[in-house]
Amino acid sequence: MQTQHLIIIATGSALGLLLMTHFIRKAIRKAFARGVTSQATYHRKRVAALTADITRLVNVGLDRDERHQREIRALKADHLATYNLSQHAVVPIFTEKDQQLLLQVHASLSLAKQTWRVMPGTEPMQAKAERQAAAALELAARIMNTIEPAPVYEMPQNAVLPGAAA
Repeated sequence: MQTQHLIIIATGSALGLLLMTHFIRKAIRKAFARGVTSQATYHRKRVAALTADITRLVNVGLDRDERHQREIRALKADHLATYNLSQHAVVPIFTEKDQQLLLQVHASLSLAKQTWRVMPGTEPMQAKAERQAAAALELAARIMNTIEPAPVYEMPQNAVLPGAAA
């Protein structure tokens, strides 16, 4: 082969090699872009699905919270109604017997104070008995305004007692 042929073959081979690298490079870029696009599409779809799931769960949670709040309000209303009804049927806390007991406690503490007065060294006990007697008398006086007679249960005339012969 002559040098001209070798130069043409070398030039053709070099040109072929350059074109081949250009087309391979172009194919690689195209494949890479297609892969990136498909991955981006896949991730976008996945993010959209996850966002939709989160939105749905938040809405379900809000519905659940709202339902829970309604139940709480209903229970509070029921409790308040029951409480208001029970307020009208309040049994008095203090009765005349309680006031009499406080007056007896006052008398006992006054007697104890007088007894300790004759004993030397019992001044702290005298002062304590005097304070407690005054407090018992004051409490009895305050209770006197709130005393109501204890409710008496009246049995209906036609009521049958358990164990009684009918």
